[in-house]
Order: sequence, then C-alpha cells, then structure tokens
Amino acid sequence: MVPEFDAAAFSLPVGQLSEPVKSPFGYHVIKVEERTAKSFEEARADVEKQLKPQMAREAMERLKKQTPVTLDESYFGR
Repeated sequence: MVPEFDAAAFSLPVGQLSEPVKSPFGYHVIKVEERTAKSFEEARADVEKQLKPQMAREAMERLKKQTPVTLDESYFGR
C-alpha cells in the first residue's frame, strides 16, 4: 500500500469511515470492517512462499560474484 493509504487504514478504528485520503492514485474513503492477526504458524507458509524466490535470487547473485565467468573464444571458432 502507498504510505498515505496505509497510515489511514491502520489508524482508523474498526467500524468507522475515514475522511477522504489523497494518494498518488486519487482519493479514497476507507472503512475498516475488522482486524485479524495470524500466528506465526498460520502465516509461515505465506512467508516462505514470498521469501524463497528472493533468497534464491540473492544466492544466485552471490554465486555470480564469487565465480567469475570467462569465455574461451577459441571454443567458438574465433
């Protein structure tokens, strides 16, 4: 979420309607109907789903930095 929307949505009490909130996407009227929280075990699968691709990219970048690639031009017939 954009910061303006985020600040309004999380500071608003449950059941109340916000004043118009301006963001780069226009104006918004926000109503918070409920707030829920998950335990770590409930959220674990979602967190892993988000983190695994990021961790794989970071690992690949580390490997690329540690292992320089050199091409043997003679292999390509030049």
